Amino acid sequence: MPDPGGDSTPGDPGSPTRPAPWERRLSAIGRGRSDPDDSSVFAPLDDDRPATRPRDSGQHLRCAALLTGKLLVTSVAALVFVVTALGWVTTELLDAQLRTVSALDPDSDAVIDPAGQLGDQNYLIVGSDTRIGAQPAGAGTTEVVAGARADTIMITHVPADRSRVVVVSIPRDIQISRPPCQVWDPRTGRYTGTTDPGAEIAKINSAYAVGGPRCLTRVVQQISGLHINHFLAVDFRGFQAMVAAVGGVRVCVERPLTDAELGVIIPEPGYATISGDTALDFVRARKVVGDPTGGYGRITRQQHFLSALLRETMSAEVLFSPSALRDVVAAVTANTIGDNVDASTLLRLAHSLQGLDPSAVTFVTAPTTGEANRYGNEVLRRDDTAALFRAIIDGTPLPDAQAPTAPPAGPSSRTEPAPRPGTRTGSSATPPAPRPAPSEVRIRVLNGSGITGQAAAGARALRAVGFGVVDVGNADERVESTVIRYGDGRRPAARTVAMAVPEAPSELDPTLDGAIVLVLGPDFDGTVTEVPEPGAAPSLPSDLTTVSGADSACGSA
Repeated sequence: MPDPGGDSTPGDPGSPTRPAPWERRLSAIGRGRSDPDDSSVFAPLDDDRPATRPRDSGQHLRCAALLTGKLLVTSVAALVFVVTALGWVTTELLDAQLRTVSALDPDSDAVIDPAGQLGDQNYLIVGSDTRIGAQPAGAGTTEVVAGARADTIMITHVPADRSRVVVVSIPRDIQISRPPCQVWDPRTGRYTGTTDPGAEIAKINSAYAVGGPRCLTRVVQQISGLHINHFLAVDFRGFQAMVAAVGGVRVCVERPLTDAELGVIIPEPGYATISGDTALDFVRARKVVGDPTGGYGRITRQQHFLSALLRETMSAEVLFSPSALRDVVAAVTANTIGDNVDASTLLRLAHSLQGLDPSAVTFVTAPTTGEANRYGNEVLRRDDTAALFRAIIDGTPLPDAQAPTAPPAGPSSRTEPAPRPGTRTGSSATPPAPRPAPSEVRIRVLNGSGITGQAAAGARALRAVGFGVVDVGNADERVESTVIRYGDGRRPAARTVAMAVPEAPSELDPTLDGAIVLVLGPDFDGTVTEVPEPGAAPSLPSDLTTVSGADSACGSA
């Protein structure tokens, strides 16, 4: 029998030159195994003529998945920054407050090219919306809706070389065949021990409502082929509390902001500091008086808000106030559950991403047909979805975001949705810079540990898997852990080396010219992973649109 999909199912929910000693104590993450047919989770395309989803609703679905996901990413990113600023005091606080749940499926057969994903970090982030008055359309009252749902499902992908971040939003209404999963009780945060038989037709958010984090992780790995090695579920109350903890967020509007459903949000043009319900309404409003762009306008407002939130979090008033920092951390962690997410993990990620340009952060939505089928569900375009995730795994560049432009006027409801302002379609993507094969990579292997014979042993191991080692010697100074260094234009080669030595972070060193430099620390045990030959670059869908993290649409603050 078809499963309605869970909408009404209640539930609770740059890098340092010398890495710190705690980094060497982190254990390796388990990998998946093979590359099977993952078709079982995909819903078949409906042969019957699908019922056309109203344009406004369809646009909202895609925008909401992307934009609410950005909201969560911002909260997590700001939390990482705060943890780094507070040091060991905050790590103890964070570990004490963050609730742990069993979510990961490290032995999944759905993982594509496990060797090619070595060193990559993939965070599955779920937004559970328990706000008073929250509803799928983005506004409403307590009487309209109650309970909690997995309203946002997204993957944050950080490759082994930390050269970019890709955030993929998965619309919550996409149709899947839900596999049998152990039943999850969101009230206790535990699995009941009984097994749900699954459903041939279901919405993806039902996987979380019925089977909890572990079932959703399983489904997402089948869809994406990515190895999910971190899980976070964030209650939106944590976001609201975080805004309050920084004393509100300063935003700007060109005219008074009034929504047909929510009423007056900001009464005067110019700058305003908002928090609480006003902040939520600012990012939720989609029927703003005088704004004919609808979802496009909400995109711009959310981008402004996210940029402002990060600026507030990094301000001196917060960073140099222990009490404010504790409030920010507590606001998020008190409303978060996770698996393989602790202070050390976040610290390591923060260090490795230092100096990453915001333009290297890309938001994208998994491609769908754009219309609801006869069950009212969105349907993933399977080939295009596979191409997108293959590009992510291989490190293929995605289309870059461009400067905001005026939205198109009056498209037909039967046409493909026009790209939103500030996006670029796949047809204008930067030509891929493919990852080279090991035989095409030249490496200098240097002993940075002082352990006799370590560089020679490392060189032998690298040559055995096909790398061209051009120099073996001693580093000018000791390092506390192994590091990969590369010069300008050598990032693809560094990624290949990172796949061979997945626990080593990569650093850009502008003084280098030519060979990649692998400096071995005392943590190097001689193990080198064989790297598969690169495949052909996938053909990305021509209508793929992205949003850049270089968020300047609201101007300088």
